[in-house]
Amino acid sequence: MLDVEPYLAKLAPGLSPGRQLIEFKEDVCRLIRLNNVKRVRILSAESNYSATYSKMITRITLECVIGIASAELDVDCRRVSRPGARSALDLPQKGKLSVYVNDVVEASGPYWKDKRSLAALVALAGNREGD
Repeated sequence: MLDVEPYLAKLAPGLSPGRQLIEFKEDVCRLIRLNNVKRVRILSAESNYSATYSKMITRITLECVIGIASAELDVDCRRVSRPGARSALDLPQKGKLSVYVNDVVEASGPYWKDKRSLAALVALAGNREGD
């Protein structure tokens, strides 16, 4: 987990929807190159998470574009289930994953709670799996 900006992934306002996706992919590619990223891990939602399609579409879209950008640069990109992350980090299987963040990693930067904290956990889980 790198403590670099941007701290939050989002689509650029004021562009057409298609242009937003292209710009976002280019931004992701730039960040991957700039930070010499070797692997990308995307954490799946909690298994009991429930939301409407309209609430999930932005997240799903951004995750797909991150995967496409990673593939374009030949960077390994995988989705990691929460049970898989828990297992790799030897964390209990009960409760929300975010409850265990402080046991594994120190807080860093803005948007930490339930956002970057979970990104840090999945990154560590990917490293510990040695994949």
